[in-house]
Amino acid sequence: GESWAEYRAMRAYVYDTARQLDLSEAGHRLDSDGVKLFATTAAKGIADRAIQVMGGYGYVGEYVVERMWRDAKLLEIGGGTLESHQKNITKDLSGNPGAIEE
Repeated sequence: GESWAEYRAMRAYVYDTARQLDLSEAGHRLDSDGVKLFATTAAKGIADRAIQVMGGYGYVGEYVVERMWRDAKLLEIGGGTLESHQKNITKDLSGNPGAIEE
């Protein structure tokens, strides 16, 4: 249940941000940093829970969950670290407090 809800929220956020960027409604990095931070954290949590459910089989390369966990872990460093995205978000929000209400 929790993983499904988190997946659906992540998917909605990714698609909404992509739509905004496609329509040129979002011109700042706040949206892209936010979606990267949320989606990466959510994907890693979902993969962690999937491995937990599968037990020892979750670590075996024959099962897709092992690859999903590796891919989710790689997302944490690919395209900038989570910390760099957190810093960007903090910087952007402190410079534009009105962005919180948008």
